[in-house]
Amino acid sequence: MLENWMWQPDILQRISHHVITGRPLPDSLTRRIIALKHLDDGVYWGRQVFFAAYDMTIHTASRPVEPTATYLAMLPQFVPFTMPEGTFPEAGFSHIMAGYEAGVYSYLWAKVYAQDMFSRFEREGILDPRPGRAYRDEILAPSGTEEPDTLVRRFLGRPVNDAAFYRELGLPARAGTP
Repeated sequence: MLENWMWQPDILQRISHHVITGRPLPDSLTRRIIALKHLDDGVYWGRQVFFAAYDMTIHTASRPVEPTATYLAMLPQFVPFTMPEGTFPEAGFSHIMAGYEAGVYSYLWAKVYAQDMFSRFEREGILDPRPGRAYRDEILAPSGTEEPDTLVRRFLGRPVNDAAFYRELGLPARAGTP
């Protein structure tokens, strides 16, 4: 959630400067930096969804799955490229090779939560201390003493939804999403 501040023009101007002269970034450069934010979103999110689907496929199968064949068969369903013949791309999928089985989908959910929580800052003012204090008091301070959904619901004043996530990607919200 915190990286969202870096894409706000005022914040970027505040913290960035030329390394030699110390002058702030020109407005034109700030606009170009922000315009590039979504440069590779299609490939990035396509890969994330692929990794989550592949991970869940191999960890929920009722019988053993051939990892390379499954990887190569699933990949084109999510991204517009393939792997070179003779490679074993799943071997480079460090999460499932390092014991993070069936958890990759959580990255997508983390982004949904992050964008929804940031929507409160957008609504109330990204530099307004009130949502910042509420974040500290309602999310960080209780930490693991309550279920995360309970903390986030309290912070947002409502259940989490994916509207801010879709808005961040420039997509319309799903039907039924507030």
